[in-house]
This record gives sequence, C-alpha cells and structure tokens, in this order.
Amino acid sequence: MLKNKANLYKQFTHGRILIDIAESVLKCIQPDQLIKKAVQLKRNVLTVQGDAYNLSNYKNIYVVGAGKASYGMAVALHELLGSRITAGYINVPAVPKKKIGSIIVNKASHPYPNASGVRGANNIVELVQTATSDDLVICLMSGGGSSLLPLPIQGITLQEKASLTERLMKRSADIFELNAVRKHISAIKGGRLAEAAAPATVVSLIMSDVLGDALDVIASGPTVMDSSARADALEVLERYKVGSKKIKKIISEHETPKRLDSKQVHNYIVGNNHIALEEISYAAKQHKLNPLLLTSTIRGEAKDVAQVLTSIAQEVYDHNRPVKKPAIIIAGGETTVTVLGNGSGGRNQELVLAAVPLLNKRMTILSLATDGVDGVTPTPVAGAIADGGVAEQCVVDGINYHEYLYSNNSYHCLQQLGCLLYTGPTGTNVGDIIMLLVR
Repeated sequence: MLKNKANLYKQFTHGRILIDIAESVLKCIQPDQLIKKAVQLKRNVLTVQGDAYNLSNYKNIYVVGAGKASYGMAVALHELLGSRITAGYINVPAVPKKKIGSIIVNKASHPYPNASGVRGANNIVELVQTATSDDLVICLMSGGGSSLLPLPIQGITLQEKASLTERLMKRSADIFELNAVRKHISAIKGGRLAEAAAPATVVSLIMSDVLGDALDVIASGPTVMDSSARADALEVLERYKVGSKKIKKIISEHETPKRLDSKQVHNYIVGNNHIALEEISYAAKQHKLNPLLLTSTIRGEAKDVAQVLTSIAQEVYDHNRPVKKPAIIIAGGETTVTVLGNGSGGRNQELVLAAVPLLNKRMTILSLATDGVDGVTPTPVAGAIADGGVAEQCVVDGINYHEYLYSNNSYHCLQQLGCLLYTGPTGTNVGDIIMLLVR
C-alpha cells in the first residue's frame, strides 16, 4: 500500500519493521474484512454482531451511507445480500464504480462539503422517507461522513457551512467540538436521518475514527440520538470566536433529537482504532519486539504529543521501563494542529517533525492517517517517518526544521528529507496510528 516503500526501505533501514507493520495494519482494517467479521447471512437471517434480523420480515431493504470507508462497506454488503437490496445511495470521496448492484455511488467532497454532497444527501433522505414499518434500512457510516453528507438546515447556505467548518478546523477545534456544531446546522445529522427513516427498522454499521468511539460524533451521528445540545454548539462558536449572528440564531432555535426508538434504530461499531492498535501489538510480538500499547484515544497538539511520546521512548532507552528494549510504543487517536503559519502539512507530519530533534539513533517514529490523507498538502500524503539520523541530515543540508515546524510547513520540510509516506486513498478510516521503535 505504501507507494514509496522501496525508497523508505533504503533510507530507514531500522524503520523497515514499522513500514511493514503499517502495511499490515492497513490491510486488516479494510472495510470488506471488517464487515465480513461483523455481519453474516445464513439462509434468510442476517446476523450483526450476534443480533438476528429475519429478512423474511422485510419487504424492502434500502442501503444508504457516507464516509471514506463506505464504498468498501457497500461492496462487502452487496456481496452478502446481492439482489435482496431494493435500492441504495452512498456519498463517498472516490467512485471506482457508479453503481454497486442497485446501490448508486455519488462522489462528494472532503474535508469541506460541496453541492454534489448536498444532492446526494437529499437523495438519501428522500429514499429513506419512502421506507415503511415493513422495510429495513441499512446505513453504512464511517469517518469523513460529516463533510460527505452535507444537508444544511434551512436558512444556512452550503458556503456558510463550509466556511464555518474551515474556520473551526484552523482554530484547532477537536472532532467533538466540530461535530457538535455540525449536528446543529444540519438537517440530516444528529439522529435526523434515523427520524426520516421511521418507522422502518434501521441498522447502522459504523466504522469509527473518533476517540472513544462516541457514536453520536462519528460522521456526526446521522442515526444516533445527540448527546450534545444547542447550548454546546453555541459555546464552541463563542470560544473560538466564529459564526455569524444569523447562524447562532438558527442554532438557538433548533435542537437535535434527544430520543430515538431503541426498537427501531440499532447502531453497531464494526471497526475502530483499537482494532488497528491490537494488530500493531500482535505484529510487534511476531518481530520479537515488546509492545507498549498506550492508548487509542490520544489527543492534543501534535507538537505536545510528540514530546510526551519521545519522553517515554527515552525512558525505555535509558532504563528499560515501562517496557524493555527492543520495544514499540503504540498510540492512536487524533491530534490537532493550531495553524499559525501559512505552510502545508497535517497533524501526523507535524508530530513527526516535532519529534525529529528528540530522537536518538536507536529510535524511529512513524505516524499515519489510516485514510491516507493527512492534512492539506500539494500532493496527498498519509503521514511521515523519521529516525535519529534526520536531525543530523538537517544540519548537513542546512534545513532549519524549527522554522518549518512553527510556520506549520511540515510537508515541505519532510519532503526534502524523504520522510513522507504515500499511500493514496486507502478506502478505510479508523483515525491515526503512531509507532515509536526503540532498539
């Protein structure tokens, strides 16, 4: 999956283990693999993580969804159900095929929504509104769904929604804050899609890219009752000093669903960051390394997280604690970047660049966005890798990594150093993975 694997192998001899493990992880979290593990069909009974749905009880089966992994999920579901699917519609960032059986595939935009996404969201709502109590609606939701399923609430334009999202991102709002706002300016998120599908049975298969797998935050929870209130959304806007008076007024006048029929709506997480980290831990043992799995919910400024992780690595190197060398320190989740400069980069690239001066020659760090897209860069990259020799290389080449770091220009610095990871769109998304090798 890593397109520049051969070059990385040459440059990072001791980092080859991390490169191999990264590829192994990306394979194990492919949506088709995760769907096959979570969903089975025997005779006419569909079983989802142990819960049985007798398809004889349903006249129609509709499939809808949105997200970076939703295409692969739809392919796997079509392989399972085939002609039993009456109709479907999904919004995704890339369209290998325009139809998967009877499921229409629509190309939408990420990370900022576009008009095609709105058209697709409208079509999804119209489709589920035709469903009756005799029908089954299967929703395929994954990371990226918030921008790929845009349907602004009445009174707010798509341009206003996109602008607000961009401003919050640049001010380092985390996914919980961001999606609290998104849900309250949307006509489809925060449980409103499930409301539109009532009284049909709704089964939502969800791949999580959110810390702690908060169901109402993943893709802004189209089929989940909202735990945030309009007051929370308004507080986020106030704290980051964004949002017009009109937007604040509209939010204050509308509330998201706080109750959904548990007999009608069923949500299942079929993939998450924890699965990816467990795969890293297993692979580390196969390579005779001692894994230290810290957390799947890491958050905070990328630069700060780099300091914490390298401090732990130094303790391992110096004192063989809290784990003995050779070791891999493992973490996952999603850091943030407060954009103060006008450079290019992403949270994983910034984390790696911040770690560069803190690594000794026995350490290698790799940080990767599992969807293959880390931040906004001239050419899409998935993340970066660096070892203790990179800082010395900067001195030899006259590269001032501090200037690049504090102008948020990690991409151009790491590009010169040959540290970038290129995968292209991976078709999956369970957040970020970070590995730090200590030999």
